[in-house]
Amino acid sequence: APRVPGTCGTVVPGAELRLVDPRTGRRVAPGEEGEVLVKSPGLLLGYHGRPEETAAG
Repeated sequence: APRVPGTCGTVVPGAELRLVDPRTGRRVAPGEEGEVLVKSPGLLLGYHGRPEETAAG
């Protein structure tokens, strides 16, 4: 994929991305700034053996 300023690449297979307004949690329109939410079987729920870092998440 070509590099485009203001982007972060392509979505890996099996992952879902959503751009939302961080204040409302609602999806933003194309071209608007927002917070990236990621859902993927490859995401971790915390740091192994590091409960303090996980809690600070």
